[in-house]
Amino acid sequence: YAQGLSAGLDAIIWYNFTSPNFHNSNLLNPNPSKKPFYWTYKTMTQELAGARFNRTLGPGDFQQEGMEGYEFRLPSGKTKGVIWTTDGTTKTMLFPFSGLRVVDKNKYNSDGSLNASATRIIYDGKTGDLDGQGGNGVTIAIGPSPIYVELYP
Repeated sequence: YAQGLSAGLDAIIWYNFTSPNFHNSNLLNPNPSKKPFYWTYKTMTQELAGARFNRTLGPGDFQQEGMEGYEFRLPSGKTKGVIWTTDGTTKTMLFPFSGLRVVDKNKYNSDGSLNASATRIIYDGKTGDLDGQGGNGVTIAIGPSPIYVELYP
């Protein structure tokens, strides 16, 4: 989805809503309960609602190789990044800001309720800042699943 928006596509359509064909990539089970990917898709569309592609994050944005990311401009004027690793590992990334809002793909539980641990507000030098040092920004873990990151507040 993030890659499609960055390519300037006007629409991105999930073509297989209920049919189990094409590698079981449907969003609903036959009964028709929602599959886990349904909630991931909902998180993605909510986090990027109304967003416009701003730029591809490049080597100057990452402290390590093996990462991919895109920056989007939200209707509010704020920017939001979507970032993940491309080599299957988890890496750390320093953001030179005093606070971040970080959302992972598991924003919703399987019953549709909010998963409180999936959305985190992390301040420089406080709980969740992986380097634990104040005054240099917020360090977070980036893994193979996309996360949504924005400056907070």
